[in-house]
Amino acid sequence: MYITRFTELWSFRIRLIKYFPFLATFRTGYFVALTLFLIRKCFSLVKLSTVIDWHRYLEKWRVYKCSGFIVFVSGIIGIDEAGRGPVIGPLVLCGVLVELAKEEELRSLGVKDSKLLSTQRREELFEPIKTVVKNYKIVSVSAQEIDALMQHINLNMIEAQKSIEIINSLDCDKVILDCPSANLNAYASVIKAKLNNKKIEVIAQFKADEKYLSVGAASILAKVTRDRAIQALKEKYDVDFGSGYMSDVVTQKFLGENYDKYPELFRTCWISWQNAKAKKMQKMLGEF
Repeated sequence: MYITRFTELWSFRIRLIKYFPFLATFRTGYFVALTLFLIRKCFSLVKLSTVIDWHRYLEKWRVYKCSGFIVFVSGIIGIDEAGRGPVIGPLVLCGVLVELAKEEELRSLGVKDSKLLSTQRREELFEPIKTVVKNYKIVSVSAQEIDALMQHINLNMIEAQKSIEIINSLDCDKVILDCPSANLNAYASVIKAKLNNKKIEVIAQFKADEKYLSVGAASILAKVTRDRAIQALKEKYDVDFGSGYMSDVVTQKFLGENYDKYPELFRTCWISWQNAKAKKMQKMLGEF
């Protein structure tokens, strides 16, 4: 019995250190762990253990080490994009500010990376997500704006600029971004250097939309917003250009036949648009 209790106490101490690194010293860690362990046992005696779940409580108030100080973070901004690669339509970025106490609600809704959800399911989650999160901001970058910006900067820097706009608007202690760059640290540093609040911790991650609920929620809002924008463009011009991605045969056909007819639709700096134009010019020269 004593071995079982000691093992349970040891496990509880390790769990505490995970969230509170300053408890790593042997004496301090065991003193705090033993105190909380005994309190927990007392609650168990009066059948309150089902009400108070220490593990979930600690999950909702995480501790992050920043510049040598322990910082308590009660909320987090997740940022993701939709429409980075297509030749047609806007690039959409979204940031959501989520209180950590609300993350479980996002999980129960079924929030995950938008690519893992059907179009219908993303639409169903759009409004509930906006209700659960504390705040959000969506930024849409049209094809024409992308063309103008890419005369001076690349696509990664466009995303960085719009992410900075989102973070400055929402403001929080911690930000997690789905990173488009191969260099995670450099991308995070570029963004942090231009934030109004220099104390914000910026973390860039690959596939962050699969790892973090806040980023997954942002990916859903961004994807639904882009899908709606694409549908609006189709209705405005009364055309069907598919998804806008070159992997779509409908998009390929539409681009080849209409590259010069709808300037609002196309990202003319894309190599696929330039190839379509060059192919048409070669055909015209051949006919001449």
